[in-house]
Amino acid sequence: MIIISLIIFKLANCKVQTAKQTPSRQVCEPSSYKYLTFIVLHNVRMASSNDEDSTTRSTKGWPKKKPYLQNYSKKGARYFHCMFCNDSYLGGLSAVAKHSKTGKHACNAKSVANTIPINQMQQVSNNITTDKKVKEAEIKVAMFITEHNIAFLTSDHLISLIKSLSSESNVINKMSCNRTKATAIVTNVIGSIFNFIDESTDKSSTKHLAIVVRLMDYDEYKVRDEFLSLVEVKNCTAQGIYELIVNFFLKYSVPYKKNLIAFASDGANTMFGQHHSVKTLLENDNYSFKRQLEFKEFQTFLEIKPHKLLQPSQTRWLALHDCNTRILEQLKALKLYFQAEHLIDNKASDLYLRVSNPTFELYLNFLDFVLPILTSLNKLFQHEKPQIYHLYSKMASAYKTILDCYMQSNYLEKTDLEKVQYRNPQYFLKNDEIYVGGKCMTLLSETDYKLSSAEKKIFFTNCLNFYVECSKQIFQRFPFHSPKIMCLKYLSFLNPKEIKNTMSIAPQLIISKTF
Repeated sequence: MIIISLIIFKLANCKVQTAKQTPSRQVCEPSSYKYLTFIVLHNVRMASSNDEDSTTRSTKGWPKKKPYLQNYSKKGARYFHCMFCNDSYLGGLSAVAKHSKTGKHACNAKSVANTIPINQMQQVSNNITTDKKVKEAEIKVAMFITEHNIAFLTSDHLISLIKSLSSESNVINKMSCNRTKATAIVTNVIGSIFNFIDESTDKSSTKHLAIVVRLMDYDEYKVRDEFLSLVEVKNCTAQGIYELIVNFFLKYSVPYKKNLIAFASDGANTMFGQHHSVKTLLENDNYSFKRQLEFKEFQTFLEIKPHKLLQPSQTRWLALHDCNTRILEQLKALKLYFQAEHLIDNKASDLYLRVSNPTFELYLNFLDFVLPILTSLNKLFQHEKPQIYHLYSKMASAYKTILDCYMQSNYLEKTDLEKVQYRNPQYFLKNDEIYVGGKCMTLLSETDYKLSSAEKKIFFTNCLNFYVECSKQIFQRFPFHSPKIMCLKYLSFLNPKEIKNTMSIAPQLIISKTF
């Protein structure tokens, strides 16, 4: 209907133009032209108002197809509103399609796509704020630990404690637990559950002694330390502390004289003095010290010096020979002592069998022969003064001494020291010919010394393996075939005692250049 009205309007216009060109025809009056235009426009408006409901119904489905459209516009029902461009346009779906292809709409659509929705902006802001607060809290906890000189391991438990507190802010804000309140809680509330394990002196000058025991858990096969008691000490002398410990054990029927193996404390003179201390008082009651007194009686009976047995150290290799010598010195007394203990207590049977075994004395005498060779080398390297001019001769002498004990003499005489094949069994001596020291050879030759051929073979084989390993270790640390080591051979002129016998060092310099 709208199109027809427009055509009629144009035809009417043509009639007017024709009338001007052809005077013979009737020309339309201006008044009728105006009237015709009015009628056409009026008819168009009427048509729009009648079709308003149908047009509105047809635009309701547009937002589903085009999310950026609104199904209503302020300009009228025949307009669509674009939210991207924030403007209204006339037309239907074809007009919408044309508008979506314009540069203005495409630019606005791209800007809207890069814009973060409002509901998400607040969430990002909250996350940033939360992360910042978490970092501030962590820094405060670290500063608290540093300020109060608390162990860093405490932070593992401190954070767990803070997380276990109530999440309500009112509960945390109302908390108050300063020094006075905390002391009262520990003393009156949880004091009956546990006690502080510490040896301390408070402001009232009350002294305490913490007693800790080390025991063996046979269920789990573990050795652990357990807190036993915290006893108030009134008399802080050695006798007072000793009586306090003894009375505590007697009160709970603990056989401390039988079960006490060792005693440990700080280095105070009252606790660990040599003459009168808690240690010396416990030594008189402990059964292990009683055995030392019994062993001393055997030493007196055999007219042996009452020396104590030495304990070897893992870091002091020079003391190993002294420990071995002391056992040899006290061997007869040890045999008699363990023989007596064997008759009383079966626990000493194993020690008695080992000490009374003839090979035990053989190995001790063998070590007494060979250890001084190695000890002399250690002393050479630990000497206070320079000994570089003695180094080659001493090392060569020790190396050759060990080789002479288990290798054929003819082979050693024909072969240079640096070319000796110390691990070649072809040049080894027979078991009976291996030299194991004068004392061992004397014991083996005695008729009273009963030792089977199998035991002798095992003994000589072990000694041979010891010699081979010694030679290997010496050669690895001091390779005689190395040119640098060979240079040490010609440094004897540095010895102050040999300076008068050295006319010139030129020959030594010439020899050193050859290497």
